[in-house]
Amino acid sequence: MAKVVKNLITEVLSGSVSDSDYTFLRVYGETYLVRKPEQSDAPPTEQQEKVRALFTQAQAEARDILQDAQQKLEWQKKAKASKKYKTAYGACFAHVYEELKKVSG
Repeated sequence: MAKVVKNLITEVLSGSVSDSDYTFLRVYGETYLVRKPEQSDAPPTEQQEKVRALFTQAQAEARDILQDAQQKLEWQKKAKASKKYKTAYGACFAHVYEELKKVSG
């Protein structure tokens, strides 16, 4: 992944350029030039379906938890203290996802 230095042209870039194998990706305000992921024609495996379902459930639960202002404030504090997460949602989602993985076995 190549980091793109900001200039007048690249500052606003995002997405693919024609049929190129590369795409511009913006992450927290920084622009990167990355190779597009290869798409598989194979159907998802049972394990992939399980992980996707857990991911979707964790997203919904984290979103619900953060609807409460007090909970959101607590998760913001946890995110800031950990330095691993940039947002309350990221910290909450990671926690919920790990808990769901434990329960589902």
